[in-house]
Amino acid sequence: MKKVVPIVLVLIVLAVIVKALSGGSDLNTVPDKHFTASGELVKEPVTAKLDSQVVLSFFVESSGSMNGFFRNGVPTGFKRDVYQIMSYYSGSTRDINIMTNNGSIAGQMSLSNFQTAMNVGALESNASTQIPIMLTSIINKIKKSGSDVAVLVSDMKYSPVGSAAPEVLLSQYGAEVAKIAGESNLAFSLVGAVSDYVGKTGNVVAKASPYYYLIIGKQDKVSFVRNGISSMLEQNHTFVDNLDFGYKYASVPYSFGNPKNAVQYDHQPTFYGYGDDLGYCEIPLELHLESYRWLMADKDVLKKCFTCKSIYGSKVQVESIDVQANNFVNKELKRSVTATIRLKVSNMPLDMEVIEWNVNIPDAGVSYISQFTENVQSENDVTKSYSLGNFIVGISQGGIVNSQPQPNYILITKQNP
Repeated sequence: MKKVVPIVLVLIVLAVIVKALSGGSDLNTVPDKHFTASGELVKEPVTAKLDSQVVLSFFVESSGSMNGFFRNGVPTGFKRDVYQIMSYYSGSTRDINIMTNNGSIAGQMSLSNFQTAMNVGALESNASTQIPIMLTSIINKIKKSGSDVAVLVSDMKYSPVGSAAPEVLLSQYGAEVAKIAGESNLAFSLVGAVSDYVGKTGNVVAKASPYYYLIIGKQDKVSFVRNGISSMLEQNHTFVDNLDFGYKYASVPYSFGNPKNAVQYDHQPTFYGYGDDLGYCEIPLELHLESYRWLMADKDVLKKCFTCKSIYGSKVQVESIDVQANNFVNKELKRSVTATIRLKVSNMPLDMEVIEWNVNIPDAGVSYISQFTENVQSENDVTKSYSLGNFIVGISQGGIVNSQPQPNYILITKQNP
């Protein structure tokens, strides 16, 4: 029996050494399926991102309803903003296309020629707007030309004037847009802007007439261009809102600030050392939201969209939300949005807890653009966007519904590694 004791001691020492080499105590004591025993995520989330490697093609609608923006010799916010945006992207722009008559591409221009044509009223027209034909022409062209992203500049007023049964066509508009967009397998973002609108006599008839930049292409590239255009418009105080369609939203990128009454484990969403005697622990969760709709930078909107719950019965509550948004990083046009959400966790019944959290991106029904689509009485009302509501309903419900981000998880444990 005397020889047994040293052997047992040796085995215990070896077990301690092996445990230490393998990462120490188990942090995931339940265990929870989202984490390994040592507290690491089983599967790293695929997070949202932006892709700045973009080749663009611009498409500009030239129709009767756009004349007030193009009015000969009269400066408008539209002319300033469109030229600024095109100039900024001139190094990565393949071409500028003019859309007119039946909605097909009427011709191409260089930036300088477009500037001259826009300023002298050469783009004024009596043609009606054929949005479905425009969409088809644009999608076909970018797929053949090699451009990554198309940007249509338009007031988005569909007016099938001269067509047989125009009222019937308008009632079918949403379904037609849904079919075209759904078959494209592309993402869409609609950026709303306002400009003064000039009548035939040269007088301003509306100080805030809406028009749009419809961005079409691969999702991560569309998001990058959406941010750039929206940033320049916001700088000029003419930005309204943006909407995304056909998006497969990846998980929200995140990091953490300095926790209270717990210690973060090895850059993982895992926090150890919490004890009942401490009363609670506070986790500063930092969300990086620049890949999502700009509405997410609104603290009140984010508060409604953010969800979190404990899986094993602890009390979890949002202590505060702070959002920092900046369209420029080191003086470069590059959007950054960081929302710091402080989570307070207490009353932990087990040795550990897992918090599930997510951000649900609002659908098209939540938008500042809706001010231009409600109570529209006439196509001639330049303060409203006639038929745009049909477009939004069609494209957002017709086969390219946005998919929400997948949830993320935080492990909090009383154990130490």
